[in-house]
Amino acid sequence: HAHCVTPTVKFSPSVMIWGCMTAFGLGPLIFVEGAVNAKKYKKIIKENVLPTIEDITQYIDHPIFQDDSAPCHRAQVV
Repeated sequence: HAHCVTPTVKFSPSVMIWGCMTAFGLGPLIFVEGAVNAKKYKKIIKENVLPTIEDITQYIDHPIFQDDSAPCHRAQVV
């Protein structure tokens, strides 16, 4: 039935946004051009996650970093 179908747009422009959250607040939102590969992910970790972890260590001694197991997160170089 036509009323059950929603049209889609193939290859529409998109924006990748990376972010993190903690029990003590939010980390930065990072706008990423293109797909996230291992090299980009390492840069995100170095420039954004590590400072966020350093900030929250004033509240908790041993924070736990958790990701969603995306392929770029599991790369050998990461």
